[in-house]
Amino acid sequence: MATLTETAYYSRKTITYGAIGIVAFLILRGLIIFGVATYRRLNPPPLPPPTVSFGRLPVLSFPQEQKQPALSYRLETVGGTTPDLGDRATVFFMPVRQANLLALDRMNKQAAKLDFDREPEQLSPRRYRWTSDAPLPASLTADIVSGSFFLEVAWQQDPGILAQTNLPDQDQAVQEARRFLQSAGLSADDLSGGNADVSFFKADINDMVPAVSLSEANFVRVDFFRSDVEDLVVYPPNPQRGIVSLTFSGSRSKGKREVELRYNYFPVSYDQSATYPIKTSLTAWNELQAGEGFVAQVDPDVSQVVVRRVTLGYYDSALPQHYMQPIYVFQGDDNFVGYVAAISPEWIE
Repeated sequence: MATLTETAYYSRKTITYGAIGIVAFLILRGLIIFGVATYRRLNPPPLPPPTVSFGRLPVLSFPQEQKQPALSYRLETVGGTTPDLGDRATVFFMPVRQANLLALDRMNKQAAKLDFDREPEQLSPRRYRWTSDAPLPASLTADIVSGSFFLEVAWQQDPGILAQTNLPDQDQAVQEARRFLQSAGLSADDLSGGNADVSFFKADINDMVPAVSLSEANFVRVDFFRSDVEDLVVYPPNPQRGIVSLTFSGSRSKGKREVELRYNYFPVSYDQSATYPIKTSLTAWNELQAGEGFVAQVDPDVSQVVVRRVTLGYYDSALPQHYMQPIYVFQGDDNFVGYVAAISPEWIE
């Protein structure tokens, strides 16, 4: 029979070896977990193939009327080359209105909200123009199918407008423009949640030209851009011109305050999407150099562009498009911005 001393001795041994065993087990377990995690990080499982649920996609429609400058390019990014931006991107469905008997009635109601009550003049099968005489001559030209339109007030016929100085500052202009769009039923979540840029203009005979500051301006324009999609910027054809823009004069009188409104917003069904393979950024860079991209912006009289940044974005056309598709965006010196369609060509019609 073991004595108390022997029992105490073996108990201490058991506790000691047990503690050592537990520590060793925990260390070994931690090493195994770390090793597995490191292996998975260095050897991630392959992604499932892109879903390509929409089938082949239409070619992106960049503006055809915009003359493209003849440019040569030099790449000077931070890494010295084009970045790896992945092998796929998401495409979103955009419902496009179809011509029907209700199109004109729908646009008539929109025109009435903008104070155009006369019967419109038909310019083409789908383009109509509404006019108004008071308080100043004004016109609203619209595509009744897509819903895009251009509203213009003849501010030139009232020289007194230029003497009125009730122009909003930047914050006030954005707030006032948002309220106007809301009241006219022209607001949308991805429009109100996007960026809004404010710019100043002054009168030059019968036209508006850029002004340096609010103090010398006769007009303030607010440009609205669609909010980012999957952390990617959405770019219109002109990076400085939003898909919706509203211009204010210094007058507070109804019919003289909002002197210009461009509206080219088309909804996106963000809950209907598919992933598609994209070309590499190097391929897109080669296409840009070959003149196969679209020069959205560059300073005048520039012949060579230094490209310093290459990213992915989305293209927001001024014309209805069935899908919001990704683009490669090249940015550089002399205010250069260029676009190249990103979807792999085998998935383009």
